[in-house]
Amino acid sequence: MTQVSDQTAAALRAITEELADRFLERSSVVRALVVAMLAGQHSLLLGPPGTAKSELARELTGRIDGARYWEILLSKFTDPKRMFGPVDVAALTQGQYTQVFAGRATECEIAFVDEIFKCSAGALNETLAFLNERLYHPENGGLPVSCPLIAAITASNELPAGEELSGRARAIGGHPARGTLAHYRRAGGAAPGRGGMRSRDRRARRDHRRGVLAAGCAAAAGAGVL
Repeated sequence: MTQVSDQTAAALRAITEELADRFLERSSVVRALVVAMLAGQHSLLLGPPGTAKSELARELTGRIDGARYWEILLSKFTDPKRMFGPVDVAALTQGQYTQVFAGRATECEIAFVDEIFKCSAGALNETLAFLNERLYHPENGGLPVSCPLIAAITASNELPAGEELSGRARAIGGHPARGTLAHYRRAGGAAPGRGGMRSRDRRARRDHRRGVLAAGCAAAAGAGVL
């Protein structure tokens, strides 16, 4: 176990140093992203266009082996089905209204969501449940789908104004301050009770996240990024 921990810490240290060397004056941002991801929490990259936010997020997530990756660029016209799965046309011809989840947010462990604050009103509610509770509510009104999401990196060029900020900031579990490039908050806790979801399933997901948090913090401390 000690040997595995040492190897993990060495790999994390190498990744952190490599990205810090590649992205000048962004070492603190790299460390913040690594710690947030190891802890199973979400993060926000906030800054003007051209500051390599998207490239940094892709470079970090691209170094994670064995995790399913998904990314999207949001806009006010984004349909929730584009994020979580289109309608299964073949099943629809047989009178069944279902969705195809393969390759979508509903099946990813690591996500990159660009322009998080520009999502449509229709996509906002589903994004809230996806990021904070790791749930997706299907279009057909069926039971909530439990998503395997571990952590998401989100990005934005600017903050929304007024009351819009409060609602959209909840999607990443905090209220980011203007002027910060990397700002992360603890994104919710265990999912609250929902119809059809058994308490055993909720406890299992909660215990899993606690295990990820403990292991992530230990690995980050060993790698010297905490």
